[in-house]
Amino acid sequence: AGQEVRQEVSGMLKEVAATKVLRRWRRYRDRRIFVYLKHAVCRAEESLTHQVLRKINPVEASILRDPTLHARLRFRFGGETFPPVILYKIFINANVQYVAGATQILPGSQAAQDACVGMGDRKFFDIVLSDIERQTPIADDRLKEMEFGMQDRLKEHGTFDSHPFWMGGKGNSWRVLVDDRYSCNENALRFDPSQEQMSGKRLMILDQVLASMERTMMERAAQTPLPPVRRE
Repeated sequence: AGQEVRQEVSGMLKEVAATKVLRRWRRYRDRRIFVYLKHAVCRAEESLTHQVLRKINPVEASILRDPTLHARLRFRFGGETFPPVILYKIFINANVQYVAGATQILPGSQAAQDACVGMGDRKFFDIVLSDIERQTPIADDRLKEMEFGMQDRLKEHGTFDSHPFWMGGKGNSWRVLVDDRYSCNENALRFDPSQEQMSGKRLMILDQVLASMERTMMERAAQTPLPPVRRE
């Protein structure tokens, strides 16, 4: 009986030890993954926006190729689980005017009266009620006229970005870089598409972007001179 008890206790201790080792390994792996993703995202932000955007969204890259727009690409992490979801957003440092009837036509103006006459009272009232229900953003010049504070204006600008363009917004919210499932290769600490959710080229976008960033950093490192060696 004593031998059986000792064997049972020994088995329980081994199971507890294995659980601790596995937990510590997963913690170490998750930290390595987070550090890898953080450095990869920082490298992508420091590189040329057009080259990265061409791999992520070729259609918008062709539009934002104009250097006068000063387009910049930003990344951030999101999601409720780990590994995190990588989101991206395009910022334009230029005086771009977004024209939409929901934000430019003031109520009671001649343009609003002409629109009401052209489309009819019923259709016009339906659009007005829809704008109120969906909380259509207010244009910046109207915010200044209404004497909104800076905090309220920034909040309204955030709403202006997230709303689609057909509702008077910019349609430039945070978008998911790779919106399908991906799994982690523990040996290389890289993200690879899972076999169950394989969807072609979209799942390899992140790997292509990171590979191009690594080549750029290696070329810079090769051209950087070494610091002088101190002799004691």
